[in-house]
Amino acid sequence: MHRAIVLACIALLAAQTPDPFVGTWTMNPEKSAMDPNHRAARAKVHWERDGEAYLLSAEGVNAAGKAVKETPQRFVPDGKERPVPAAPGVTITVTRPDPHTLLVESEREGQIVGRATYEVSRDGKSLTATVSGTDAKQRPFKTRMVFDRDPANP
Repeated sequence: MHRAIVLACIALLAAQTPDPFVGTWTMNPEKSAMDPNHRAARAKVHWERDGEAYLLSAEGVNAAGKAVKETPQRFVPDGKERPVPAAPGVTITVTRPDPHTLLVESEREGQIVGRATYEVSRDGKSLTATVSGTDAKQRPFKTRMVFDRDPANP
């Protein structure tokens, strides 16, 4: 009988645990290592949960001082290949190897064109986005951006 109560309490706590990704994150430039062709002066990302999917919105200012707002991305971490509406011919596959990590792999015509890892620290205070691939100008790139959780919009 006690075991059933313990299991019920664990299930209740798991249901109440906030998702580590959800919230607003601000780039920490001192901790980030950006590709020379893909530099941000400022960046902010916002993660939401929509049922089985994550919605990722990003905006900021590039190295030239121009405001940039990315098309929101939808990530379903179920390991299934899905088309990317903003990039015809590109598909993504998203997995979640643990509660703090999302892995995204992009393909075009059967070839990997990009990889991204989004990892929230165990204390929930930072998010590291490591992204690599080939950009629209066919240049290889690799960028690591570290974000701090926005305390005003956790």
